[in-house]
Amino acid sequence: MLPKLGLQTEMRLFFTLINLLYFYKASGQNLTGKYVDHFGHSLEFAGNNTFKIDWRFDLAKTWSKGKWRISNDTVYLKYINIYDTLSREGKADSLVLSIDEKPKSVNEVEYAIRCMASITQRADITDKLYYKRGRLFLVDKDGRVSRKKVPGYIRKTKYHTWYFKKA
Repeated sequence: MLPKLGLQTEMRLFFTLINLLYFYKASGQNLTGKYVDHFGHSLEFAGNNTFKIDWRFDLAKTWSKGKWRISNDTVYLKYINIYDTLSREGKADSLVLSIDEKPKSVNEVEYAIRCMASITQRADITDKLYYKRGRLFLVDKDGRVSRKKVPGYIRKTKYHTWYFKKA
């Protein structure tokens, strides 16, 4: 049997519980996991507030990594570029975007071959998403949520552009 509490104590407990539930939701714990769309994009949120976005079509691949945070129903993405060191004889070393997730030193020949590959690192995919009912909607530069349907690559069937959680 629970002890009888005063009304003031019960109200404090009630509001504490409500605040805990709100902060648990806002902390993004329910956001973690892998999301996909109908166009070859995947977006994976880790519990340590890091993300990886990936897009593949045929032989092409684009990817980026970074940190995410959630404020109310908006997810903000901050991209963190990964660089390789380009070493050229007789010239100063320079930084170039890496085609994989491990920074390393590359020479001119390796760099030229990498430039011909269809793998790139991009940070301009999107920087803001709107989260609602388990879906992530794209947000344009003017702050408008995109809910339109666009035709697929192969079929003319129209698909929504949002991301949904992969089971």
